[in-house]
Amino acid sequence: MKSKFLVWMAPLALTGALAMTAAAQSQDQSSSSSSTATTATETQAPAATPQAAVTPKPAASKATPVVRKRQVHQQARIKQGVNSGQLTPAETRRLEAQQGKIQADKLEAKSDGTVTAAERAKLHREQDRASRNIYRKKHNARTTTGTPPAAKP
Repeated sequence: MKSKFLVWMAPLALTGALAMTAAAQSQDQSSSSSSTATTATETQAPAATPQAAVTPKPAASKATPVVRKRQVHQQARIKQGVNSGQLTPAETRRLEAQQGKIQADKLEAKSDGTVTAAERAKLHREQDRASRNIYRKKHNARTTTGTPPAAKP
């Protein structure tokens, strides 16, 4: 199961690393451009700041921190279910496939540069469904040992 975990978690790690690198580069560029901008503004009239025009709206931004946080949490719940024996291999495969589909949909939503409100809502619905499935599969009578976890007389 580690291979599937790494298959869909690797883009998350890379995305985070790239975002941090891009943020650091933009900060370096803004600090270097602001030092040259101050000397330029001393001789010229002040210009409008370009940051106000570039700042994306929260509803249509490319970032999906809530989706990512839920993915990580759901993956931890699946891993805990595997370790405790609450999830069978078949249940685990199905849940991992569902997580992979959510990841693919997230990447598709980000592909055009913005995640619209409708795309974000779709991702949240998929994650709600996945969360329900994780709970149901962890709490059904199937276990890897073959005996129900709490058989009542």
